[in-house]
Amino acid sequence: LGKCEDGSLVILHSTPSDSINGQGGGGVQINGVGESKDCQAVKLAEEYMSKYYPQWWDRYHEVYKNFDNYTKYEGENAGKFSWDLKNTLADPDGYANMSADEILADLFDTYHGEAVYLGVNGYGDRNTNWDHKPTFQHQFFVDGDVRTFTVNDEKDYSLQNQLMEGYVYDIDVTANEVTDVELKDKGHSNVVMGEVTAIGNDTITVDGKTLNTANAKTYEITSKAGGSSVKDATVKVGDTVKVMVNGDQAKTVYKTFVAEEYKAPVSGTPGEKTLKNFLATALTPVGTSLYVYGGSWDWQDVNSSNQSMTIGLSQSWIDFFQSQDANYTYKYNADHSESYYPHEQWNQYYYAGIDCSAFVGWSVYNTMHTTNGSVANGDKGYVMSATQQAKNFANEQGWGTWEQKAPFKPEDFKTGDIFSMNGHVWICLGKCEDGSLVILHSTPSDSINGQGGGG
Repeated sequence: LGKCEDGSLVILHSTPSDSINGQGGGGVQINGVGESKDCQAVKLAEEYMSKYYPQWWDRYHEVYKNFDNYTKYEGENAGKFSWDLKNTLADPDGYANMSADEILADLFDTYHGEAVYLGVNGYGDRNTNWDHKPTFQHQFFVDGDVRTFTVNDEKDYSLQNQLMEGYVYDIDVTANEVTDVELKDKGHSNVVMGEVTAIGNDTITVDGKTLNTANAKTYEITSKAGGSSVKDATVKVGDTVKVMVNGDQAKTVYKTFVAEEYKAPVSGTPGEKTLKNFLATALTPVGTSLYVYGGSWDWQDVNSSNQSMTIGLSQSWIDFFQSQDANYTYKYNADHSESYYPHEQWNQYYYAGIDCSAFVGWSVYNTMHTTNGSVANGDKGYVMSATQQAKNFANEQGWGTWEQKAPFKPEDFKTGDIFSMNGHVWICLGKCEDGSLVILHSTPSDSINGQGGGG
């Protein structure tokens, strides 16, 4: 069927491979031929047989017990026939020059590989409204081209809650629908990122690591409200890049923004249920997380996002803060495609920053928990209407008391109090001698350029 990068072959044949009960009779199947069972072709064969032929796989997943018998390319009287692609079979699809994984992906209408998420096609149009969200067309940059797919909306839009514009992913696509995503960014074993410090013949040095760039492709990612874009590029010393690698071999070099390492001046200890730790935890995002309306609510604007159930600072908050300047604004723009403000009741930029109730929800989550929550697992976290948050923590969670009166006076407040009002919520850090209160909150305060978004 085709050849893999390691030289192993994916083949099609009918062979008496063993069942799980040791009985030979497996029949027609996809197999791999290579130096060992660990070759790429065998792994591809296992992937497709298990995924698309589950009844066969249940009986014959021990197929490779017969690996040394017929899954080979040598033997007595061996000979090979090749099609005449000029006079007998045509090849308009270019299969003769494709790898085995490319051929299988095309035949099964699937794709598994690297992609940059660009955003929702037509973002800002009236047709991209809340009612149509299951059929949104999402754009991805895949191997030099912009591709458009739907995204599976099961499990509370768990995939949409992982997609962030301008970030690199491995994605699985079947019948033009994205069925799985994996972020490839800071901390991933196959990603090297940072500043370019040296460039040689077929080499690049990034973050102290020298990589072979022979056959690597180079692109530039530009991120902005309304959708990211990718174009061909070259890099120079001093640029920041994210490099997708296989060992020391660079596969793709993306010239793009890379945030500097950040350590909060004050931070808490996850799960330590003390008043001091609650306040230390709440101080952690100060000065490094911008205000986004609906920020760190989930994509569908119902409960907590993955970011607000992350133990520690979310890297996406740090990335967004450092990539912006004093001209950033959270505010609504009549042209939705130029604004980070939510469009038509969903939070496309849920990951970028944090609003008031998400800040309080994150602070409480990090005080009460030690492991990340997940939208995919059905976790709800503590992000909710700012007006209801204080009452919920008392009456629903049972963590303390709630009172309501109008008006409150400064002497009514105690250290650590969470105060809800119409449209806002804040945390009381403490009281001063003159009776004034020091508070912690996320709010769209103005920058030196008069743009709201302080966070």
